[in-house]
Amino acid sequence: MSPLISFIMPALNEEKRIATALNSIRKQTINQDEVEILVIDGGSDDKTREIAESYGARIIENPKTVPEEAKCLGLINCTGRYIVFMDADEELAHEDQMKRRLELFSSCDKVKAIICNCLNTPKGYPKLTRYVNSFGDPFSHFIYRYDGENIIASLDKKSLINERYGEFCRVYFVEEGNVAIIGDGGTTMFDFEYMKMQFSNRTNDPVFASTRFDEVVSKTGCFGVIDNDAINHYTTVKFKTYLKKLKFRVMMNLNPEENSFGFTARSQINRKLKTRKFLFLLYCLLPPIVLIDSTIMASRKKCFTFILHFTFVYYVLFQIVIYSFLKVVGFKLKVSSYGK
Repeated sequence: MSPLISFIMPALNEEKRIATALNSIRKQTINQDEVEILVIDGGSDDKTREIAESYGARIIENPKTVPEEAKCLGLINCTGRYIVFMDADEELAHEDQMKRRLELFSSCDKVKAIICNCLNTPKGYPKLTRYVNSFGDPFSHFIYRYDGENIIASLDKKSLINERYGEFCRVYFVEEGNVAIIGDGGTTMFDFEYMKMQFSNRTNDPVFASTRFDEVVSKTGCFGVIDNDAINHYTTVKFKTYLKKLKFRVMMNLNPEENSFGFTARSQINRKLKTRKFLFLLYCLLPPIVLIDSTIMASRKKCFTFILHFTFVYYVLFQIVIYSFLKVVGFKLKVSSYGK
């Protein structure tokens, strides 16, 4: 029997978290005989692979270790009708999430991609994790203006036209060229048969693995969201390691010759993203506005940690200036794996 759903999970030394992610997949109320799990391992030297195999996952080697390469390997090796990109630190919060997503796919044939509605921060995790779950990073927050803790509310603020399907499902329509949301993580689910048909020569391309959501929505003009489709995000974000992650993302986007992933790749599909990139630099040149923005975030979230948005904005700007200069003078940027 061919699987109905393939889960693609990049991993590197995730022995402390991957069991929670895999267990939430195996607890889904759909027929588990129709579920395929691919753990794309970047060279773990702990018990990640052993734990994954105990949950019936198939291990795929990822010699390049970069997450986008892992996603590409997942696309090449998966056999499901639908695919879900899920990180090893994520947990499906409810046992019927896949069932409800399948219902949306079957009830609206226009929908070929479904995103989750919110990223929850588990109790006891650092407050900085909430900032990451809400906005990802300051650049993404400025470009997309959405809140990962309540995506439906963010989409409604954008005044996107939407239709209801049943009691829980929504379909949002995006006019050509508009910027709606980033659908890169958080267990985004796709109709893989549609992807193979529309992008037959692209599914083995690491760049497509990074731009898949934007390209599918560009073709279909819509995507789905389901009420209370929550993901628990078990990532311990520390200040120092988060700064490393921000530096990693800047370097990735300033070295498109070798690392044409992320925002760089998405901006090739949607030209408005390029415009907003330069507007971000203008935003950085207005410290009072950035400070007001940070203060509003902290007030709305009732969490003082969000005032650090001001610090993160100028750290990103500093990295952009430094690495842009190094690139101009001919210094070759070396991008570390997994942002480390």
